[in-house]
Amino acid sequence: KLENDYIKITNHSAPNYSPTISTTDTFFFNRSEPSFEDVNVYYHITRFRSHLDSLGYDTLCKKQIWFDSHGLGNVDNSIYANNFSPERITFGSGGVDDAEDVSPIIHEYGHALSDDASPKSNLGKHRAILDEGICDYIAASYARELDPHRWDEVYKWDGHNEFWDGRVISLKIYPRDTFGTIH
Repeated sequence: KLENDYIKITNHSAPNYSPTISTTDTFFFNRSEPSFEDVNVYYHITRFRSHLDSLGYDTLCKKQIWFDSHGLGNVDNSIYANNFSPERITFGSGGVDDAEDVSPIIHEYGHALSDDASPKSNLGKHRAILDEGICDYIAASYARELDPHRWDEVYKWDGHNEFWDGRVISLKIYPRDTFGTIH
C-alpha cells in the first residue's frame, strides 16, 4: 500500500479509482495510467516530509493525511480540507491531472503544514493571501531543487498551457500587490 506515517492514498472523492496496491515492492507506471498519480503523490510527499524532518521540523504536521489523486469530479483544481478527520488533500483531473505535477502536490501539503503550525486560523482574505503565497513559494522551491528549468513557473505541468495560465514566482509586497485576489 502507498501509506506511511504522513500519507495514505485513498479514494474519498469521485471519480472512483481504487488506491494503487502492489503484491511486490515495485510500483512502476507510466503517465497514462491512473496509478502514476498515486505513486507521484506518495513519492513527493514522503521525500518532502523526510527533508522537513532532517531540518528539525519533525513535530510539524506529524500525522497522517489522506490523499486522493483523482477527485473533485475531474475539475481543474486541488484542495486541502481540514474539516475531516483525518485531514484530506484532493487533486482534480481537469486539463492536466494535478497529481502529475509536483507543484500542486507540495502546494496543497503546504496548506496542511500552515494549518498545523497555526490551527484553524486560515480565515479571511488577508490570511488566505499569505497562505497562498507561502504555499506557492514552498512548491516552487521544491520543484526548482528537482529541475531548475523554468524555476519561476509554479505548476509547470498543470499550468502554463491551454488549460490554465499557472502562476509565476515574483517579488510582491503585501498588501500593496494583492490586486483583489488571494493569488
